[in-house]
Amino acid sequence: MRPALLIMLLLTGLARAQEVPLSALGDLALTYADASTLDRVPGAPLRGVVRARGGEDYRVLLPRTAHRATFVVVPGQPVAAGDPVVRLEGPEIHHWALEFEAITDRYALAETRYQRNKPLYADGALPAERWTAIQDSYLETGLEYEHMRHFGELLLPDDDEDTLLVGAPIDGLLQFDSRAPAREERAVLFSVIPGDALRLQVEVPVDRAGDLRSLTVGDCQLSIASLDRAADGFFVAAWSAPLAGACRWTPGTVLSVRPAYGADALELPRAAVFQWQREPHVFVHDGDRLQARPVTVLADTAGGYAVAREPGIAASRVLISSVSAVQGILLGLGSD
Repeated sequence: MRPALLIMLLLTGLARAQEVPLSALGDLALTYADASTLDRVPGAPLRGVVRARGGEDYRVLLPRTAHRATFVVVPGQPVAAGDPVVRLEGPEIHHWALEFEAITDRYALAETRYQRNKPLYADGALPAERWTAIQDSYLETGLEYEHMRHFGELLLPDDDEDTLLVGAPIDGLLQFDSRAPAREERAVLFSVIPGDALRLQVEVPVDRAGDLRSLTVGDCQLSIASLDRAADGFFVAAWSAPLAGACRWTPGTVLSVRPAYGADALELPRAAVFQWQREPHVFVHDGDRLQARPVTVLADTAGGYAVAREPGIAASRVLISSVSAVQGILLGLGSD
């Protein structure tokens, strides 16, 4: 027998082995379902952390080393601008208060001198060298004053002259490490996360990051606001839209998150899928017979399985009842 003819006969036999005539099914109850179109599929759970993106929180730095920092609120507590947050104590803190008072007076004096001599210089009545000295003193004093003023604006009236009572700079959620509050100069004393800055952050596998569409936690479905373009190892950081309402968790909370990835897929009932020849298959209704078609399962879904889109399956009905019985008949046909 010629090789070409032998191959043709083998392929014909294989094709017949993948089909079951409806006439061979007797009185079996046959029920069919249509495949649903999906534009996204769920993925493996990811670890999510509730936090603000870098730079979106307002940080307050210690101007001097504090011997004691006594917070009057707790981490995660909502605060309004001007609410008291922490009382600072120590000789260096008291020295800063005296220094700020002194620089305020010096700046006021330098500004008065600058404004008084400015028209004299414009009229040529003041030597350039003297005007330069006045101008330099005014600018240097102004920079020092502005540097201290930003912190000074946060200070609230306090009965104790040896302490500084610091208030919240903006509305939001208060953040600080209650286990080891900062006391060193220039350290972050506390920060405030604005109400629209709290997000859910996940680390997504690099090869799937570009297809990420949404994040789901319980009944909360969150859209993706941004995706980093720089990877950390095999993962990329993704950030949800701002959290709100019932989907607003405490900062620092770790959650199990179900991602959804964009895909051109079909959803099939779970009962339609069976294993044959070590691959998942479905029975497709084709005229007077059922054809066993292989499918590529992408993910479990609430309605069954998400599978890669195949035109032959998308345009047909699939068997969802008596599948095991039909599979048994198929195995019998394939063994002849």
